[in-house]
Amino acid sequence: MKIGMVSRTDKKEALELAKKIIELLDDYEIFVDESMKEYFKMKTIKNVDFIVVIGGDGTILRTIGRYKNTPILPVNMGTHGYLTEINPEDYQKIPEIIEKHKIEERSKLVVIKDGKILGEVLNEVIMRAKEPTKVANFLLRYDNKEETIFGDGVIVATPTGSTAYSLSAGGPIVHIKTKATVITPLASLNLKNLPTVIPDNFEVKIKNLGRDSYLVLDGVNFGVLKLNEEILIRKSENKAKFVRI
Repeated sequence: MKIGMVSRTDKKEALELAKKIIELLDDYEIFVDESMKEYFKMKTIKNVDFIVVIGGDGTILRTIGRYKNTPILPVNMGTHGYLTEINPEDYQKIPEIIEKHKIEERSKLVVIKDGKILGEVLNEVIMRAKEPTKVANFLLRYDNKEETIFGDGVIVATPTGSTAYSLSAGGPIVHIKTKATVITPLASLNLKNLPTVIPDNFEVKIKNLGRDSYLVLDGVNFGVLKLNEEILIRKSENKAKFVRI
């Protein structure tokens, strides 16, 4: 079996734990992420069975974005670790988990602009005002419904993302097995703009009607959406796959 290893490199404890896990898994063929090459003289990840991820939710989201459908086993080395499966002190359980585990699939959203895929998200797509003191203006469309959002911005989240930024902004908690998409306005000046749960087979279009606004996918800034530019958000055919005990 081929095992990949991804670790945050800004934390000494994470790299030390990565070394322990690599030594623990000496019966397997181990590969490391490109970012770890200066710390571990090993082959980089290619066609592995699954990936051990050491870090917080940000590291997990980046790993899922980079390695697509490859199952991941997340070890918490972050602030909250909502998406992680085990804590650092439990790392010796990893060989047992490898031999006996289940795969949990979670839905993702794909973001399209001008007919081209910009990326996929496990948590959320965020459109928000580029200037904090200015108001953004968006036209939101889905299922033949139109809604103007005038405020700080808007979040379109998966069930997994419903417990992240969307929740902090007043959105609902949606069970991860629910086939739904969550739309959460950010500090809207229109009191009719309420958090909404829609079926995940609906396509959501967001058009910028005002000032330049940031487009953020799972915490990564994908640039600026200018006046009259539009994105399309729909359910991805790909799944995020988690190795669970």
